[in-house]
Amino acid sequence: MPPSARDLTRHANSTLLLSLYKSEKGGETKCVYQTLKNMKVIDILGSAASGSKGSTTASRNRGGQYLRNRAIPTNPNSPRQANVREGIGTLTPQWSNVLTQAQRDGWNLYASNVPMIDTLGQTIKISGINQFVRSNAPRLQAGATIILDAPVIFNIGDTPTIITATLDTVAGGSITGTIAPLVVPDSDILLYLGRPTVQGVSYFRSPYRFQQAEQPDETTGDWEITIDADTLVYPIAEGQKVFFRLQSSRGDGRLSADAQGAMIVTTTPP
Repeated sequence: MPPSARDLTRHANSTLLLSLYKSEKGGETKCVYQTLKNMKVIDILGSAASGSKGSTTASRNRGGQYLRNRAIPTNPNSPRQANVREGIGTLTPQWSNVLTQAQRDGWNLYASNVPMIDTLGQTIKISGINQFVRSNAPRLQAGATIILDAPVIFNIGDTPTIITATLDTVAGGSITGTIAPLVVPDSDILLYLGRPTVQGVSYFRSPYRFQQAEQPDETTGDWEITIDADTLVYPIAEGQKVFFRLQSSRGDGRLSADAQGAMIVTTTPP
């Protein structure tokens, strides 16, 4: 007998309902299951899953759940990735060696009061150290100050609102928007650019690279990110489509959910 749906959400080694069929004798309905190690699975009938098993990866997009062949990155240890991992690696020791017990208690309290959304769209709670790393890893990329004291406001902050977005091979780019006034000093809007793709693509998951950070007006919340064409993290060409995402990193440690958009690359005539 396969485990219940409750069991599936509780264990890392889960069983996914692959198919239903009726046997020739007695017309009984039979089920085919497969154990999926390290793959998140919910709702045995809906078969929502996330993760990989062997050569198969379960994922989801705007159209819903789907299965695909597992893709192995051609360069999983690029210098850029190594720098990101090194930055994150410096945060974990700080949890034990730099933060005081009172500060760790603060992050644990924040984590217990601020639910997050996982890759299956489910509401979960993560640990205090994970919230500490989540909040500070982007700040390391942006060259901002690491926040040691946990937020005392129990939310992740407002998501930036995008108003305009343009990108040009010669003139560079500009993304404007607004957000509820951040008030807290040392707050930033963080910009990540996706790898350029063709215009027909309507959904883009990854990869994204950190481009830059800009501080919004602390009174109005308005912001503009001006992108120098010579500093783009990806080479671009006219007619390409570039997806981007934005987060607000507040000076009290809160990191917002993503705002996402896309731009068609133009070329300014000489």
